[in-house]
This record gives sequence, C-alpha cells and structure tokens, in this order.
Amino acid sequence: MRIPFSSLRFPPSGGEMTWGIDAVRIYPRSQGYRLGLNPQQRGNNCYLCQSASLAGITGVSPARSIELNPTVTASQSGFRHDFPNGSIQTDDPDIEAGLTGQWGITPNLTFSGTINPDFSQVEADAAQLAVNTQFALFFPEKRPFFLEGADLFETRFNAIYSRNIADPEWGVKLTGKAGKNAIGAIITQDRRTNFLIPSAEGSGLAFVDDKNISTILRYRRDLFGATTGGFFFTSREGEGYHNRMLGGDILFRWRGTEATHIELLGSSTQYPASVVASAGQSADELTGHAIRAVYQHTSRDWTWYVLYRDVGEDFRADLGFVPRTDFREKGTLVEHAWYPEKSAWTQMRLGLEAADLDDQSGDRLERRADVYAWANGPRQSFVRADLFAQDQRYNGQLFSTDRVVLYGEFPPTPTSSCSRRRSPATRSTSRTPARANSAASTPACAGTSALTSA
Repeated sequence: MRIPFSSLRFPPSGGEMTWGIDAVRIYPRSQGYRLGLNPQQRGNNCYLCQSASLAGITGVSPARSIELNPTVTASQSGFRHDFPNGSIQTDDPDIEAGLTGQWGITPNLTFSGTINPDFSQVEADAAQLAVNTQFALFFPEKRPFFLEGADLFETRFNAIYSRNIADPEWGVKLTGKAGKNAIGAIITQDRRTNFLIPSAEGSGLAFVDDKNISTILRYRRDLFGATTGGFFFTSREGEGYHNRMLGGDILFRWRGTEATHIELLGSSTQYPASVVASAGQSADELTGHAIRAVYQHTSRDWTWYVLYRDVGEDFRADLGFVPRTDFREKGTLVEHAWYPEKSAWTQMRLGLEAADLDDQSGDRLERRADVYAWANGPRQSFVRADLFAQDQRYNGQLFSTDRVVLYGEFPPTPTSSCSRRRSPATRSTSRTPARANSAASTPACAGTSALTSA
C-alpha cells in the first residue's frame, strides 16, 4: 500500500521530522485478536498518547490542495387531474445548481465554502424507533460540508449539533490547528428554522419557515501534558428570534489513569411569536445555565466515575442537542474487570451504574440502578445480563420500570452473526410510561452487513 504525501497534512519543515503512527489489524478467529504496531495499556485513558514514532522523515513538502464540487439537480412533477383517462399536466422543471469548495490554506488550516449545497448523495440515517419516546432522537451528522474537522466541535454536553442547520442557502467554514491552538468557525444562512423544545419530562419539536443566520465558533488549546481547554459560542439570529450560547470546557488528564472534565454554559433566548403560541413558550427573554463535571478513573482492573449535571429550566442550545432541561443529576459507575489466562473466556466484567435526577424544585424525576455483568467467550461470543431498578416520572406521575435484560451473540460462520435479546421480567405499578421499554424477545441472524448492538 502506498500513501501519497499530498494526501497527508503536516507542517513544512526543512529538517528531519518525527511523526506519530498507529497501525492496527483485528484478527477474528476462535477468539478476537488485536494486532497492533505498539502495545496498548488497558489502564491508560489516552489512546493517541500511546502511538509509535516514525523518525527520519526528510525531503517532503505538504500540498495545498483546492477542491471544487459543482452540482446540478433537476426534478419535474406531473398530475393527472381527470383520473384515470385524463392527460398528465406537467409543471415546469425545477433546476438548481450548487457549488462546494475547499482550500487548504496551510497543511493544518482548511477553508470551506458552499452555495446551495446538494446533500442528496448522503447515506440515509439508520432506522430508530420513535414510538413511545419522551425525548427527541439523536442522529449523527453525515453531510460532507459539516464533517470536515467535526471532532473539533464535539463537546460532552452536545452543545454543538450541526444537524440543526437544516437547509443552508450558503455557508463558510474554517477549521485547523496552529501549534497548540485549534480553531473552528461555521457561518451559514438557513432557509428553515427548526426548534427542539426541551423540558424536564420530555421534548417537543417546532419550526418556522423563516431564514436565520447560524454561527458556531470553537477555540481549544493544549495546555500542558494531555490537558486541554477552550470555549465555544453559538448564535442563531432570525426575525423576532435569537438564541445565543456561550460555554467553556477543560479536560485534565494525569498519571494515564485519571481524568476530570468540566463544562460551564449559559444561554439567552427570545422565541418568535409563532413558537410562543404553538409550543407554549414564554414571550420574555429566557436566560439559563448548564454545568457538567465528571471525575473518572480508568485502570487495568477498575473503572469508576462520578458525574454531576445541573441544567436550568430556561437553558436553550438551539444549535446543540439538549433535549432535557430543568434537572440536577448525580451519577456514578463502578466496574471491575478480569482477564483469565489460558481460557476461552478472555474478559469478564461486573459493574454497577446508578443515577439520581431531580428537577430544579427538588421533585424526583428519575432514580435508576443497573447491576450488570458481561463476558467475551469462545468463538467470539458475547453475553450480558442487566438487572435494572428504575423509577421515572412522566406527565407528573411516577412509574416503576424494573426489568431484567439478557443478551447474547455469536458468529455461526465467519460471514454471519446471530444475536438474541430478551427482557423476561418487567414490572410496572401503573401504565408503562412513554420512555419505558416493553418486554420483548427479538432474535436476529444476518450476513456480514448486519450491525449487532447490545
């Protein structure tokens, strides 16, 4: 395999360079093996920090590429008004042209622009069940214009979610890194304004056919060691409407096993009159806060974390994905791992995960605890058992949704897989709330294209 240097991004240098390199092959046979260029420590929470080094690179220079992708789409509709014998009356054809371009200003800095982008080539979203759901479903971004440098815009709070830019007329984007500083900026004009209306017990959707200007700014800096920090800002401005959100985050890592992540956010929102009337929102300007703090320990045998989240009732992130507000959450997880030697069972884990959610007034929203165990076994098999104890509030009423879930999978042949999930016990003191899972037994066997998930 040959990889041209023109396809790689690296800074120009007159001397010798040392690059990080990682090569991995997954070797599935009676057991799954990971064959890597360099060893990976099970107790290290930083993957890239364990990359191998490739030294002695000289005499190469980066390329500054320019890429242009023009598109033309056309459609035409016809109607038979006198059915079934009348003639078909066709409308005028609808023809649209668009252009998306990308310029590598430097090897680490990329500028992108688009006019009337065409996303018809984007693969369809994976199907998700939308029946009996309290909160909006999350779908990953797949549009090419927004995928460039997408990792820079990621936050654990999902404060930035580019799919809320629904149908852009035009957009510009700048992403890259210079030294220890990483920057990202997106500015678009959207033909449609979609709203995710959050609350403590559920979320709703609304929209207006009005244009808006959406702005996303992100800055991140490598501080010391594997510690990073930065801030992010989003703004969506429309007729009689605005949403502005400012936040900052910092990630501390030390000793290879310890990590602390803190995010602080604030927002200001003024809904348009139509959304105030249709979604029951306040006509006044809303201001709110959000906090997320996590401490996590990851070692070879033990994993545990403690989590705290506090989201105000009036916090809004209209360019993010925050379907729930007005709550305080305290959560924890403790997990122990075993790695048997000279055994077909290569890994076993036993853990407890629990969370406690109240609204801002102190009333219970949810209590849940999950005692679980899972193991990797012979012939690449996987088994898992969960014992859930859970209470949750829906429509002002508290429901008990305790349940037991058993799951297992194995590959009958090298090109197929088979899984089975069963919830043999579900107890509810009243009618099952919208978010509860119904008891079911779902077998599935498929070829290599099947995706099996626990």
